[in-house]
Amino acid sequence: MASLLSACEGSRSTIDPSEGDSIAAIGCTTEQDCDGLGLKCDTRRWVCASCLSDADCGPGQSCSLGACLPRVCEPESQFCLEGAAVECNQRGTGFVSRQPCPDQDCRIDGDASYCAGEPSCRRGRSVLCQALPEFSGEQVVDGSDQDFCVPAMTYALSDAAWTNPEPAPLGSPVIVTARVGWSEQALHAQVYVFDPSVSVDPDDGRLWNGDNVQIFFAGTDELTGAYDGQVDGGATHVIVSPPESEDGSARAVVLYEDASGTVSSPLDDGDYAARLTEDGYEVELRLPFADGLEPPKAGSRLGFDLVLGDATDGVLLLEGAIANQPVVDTSCANGISRPGCDDRSWCLTTLE
Repeated sequence: MASLLSACEGSRSTIDPSEGDSIAAIGCTTEQDCDGLGLKCDTRRWVCASCLSDADCGPGQSCSLGACLPRVCEPESQFCLEGAAVECNQRGTGFVSRQPCPDQDCRIDGDASYCAGEPSCRRGRSVLCQALPEFSGEQVVDGSDQDFCVPAMTYALSDAAWTNPEPAPLGSPVIVTARVGWSEQALHAQVYVFDPSVSVDPDDGRLWNGDNVQIFFAGTDELTGAYDGQVDGGATHVIVSPPESEDGSARAVVLYEDASGTVSSPLDDGDYAARLTEDGYEVELRLPFADGLEPPKAGSRLGFDLVLGDATDGVLLLEGAIANQPVVDTSCANGISRPGCDDRSWCLTTLE
């Protein structure tokens, strides 16, 4: 599998099926196509799967996207976790919402969890490619979501609008909860990743080959294609890798790509933070808009995209983007557009 972002030879991430690393889906039309593999034919997706329902899984497991995954919470329950009000998904394999309680207590009332004494905190869910809320308050860039009182977008990485490979591998457990807002000075983002197995690439020049969060943003909706931080409203691509251990350090780079290769530089330390959690990791960023731009205002639009990479044992298994619009006349390598080298593939989101 070639990485969504790596353009130059020698920087590509691959999975060789002959080495047993691939978890790409195997197509089927009847049960017989999967019998020899000990699998079942999932006729909803027309791929061989380990399970079709929870009954096919063992105790403490649920069937999710054709694979048996451990239950991490009671299905559809609500509870408090690390200072946030959390709702479990229907399968019990992850979360559908995670509402932080800044400077407040998370409490349980019957079957519901909530943030006590915080009527001004915005609840609900967002679609980042449709609208970004205005960020208010003071951000402390420490990795935590405690100062992010904005609606969240929660989704399974395998359900992202675009995945690599496509269709997404069966059974990916990664669930993303992203909060993104804007102010006149910067784009503010906090991404919580449920990932039972965090694996990073030790090479700063290949962060995208491990678990990572990537933010693409521009201070305008007039996007023209190739970008380097100096055009298209300062269109910029940032990659953040979580730390390898609790006492390790996060790493982040600003990266630009064209048909000839990639150029990267370290992101300023004060602009990002990341930390491991009990069930994955979280990343926080404050990314200033380019100098000389007219400050953004409600009702205007800007370019934005969010990509996550999921790796296991040093092998990149899945990438998912909330947008990857096809571009016919792209200058990307091999003539295939992608967020890393053509900003026209991003979405245009409205500022609320």
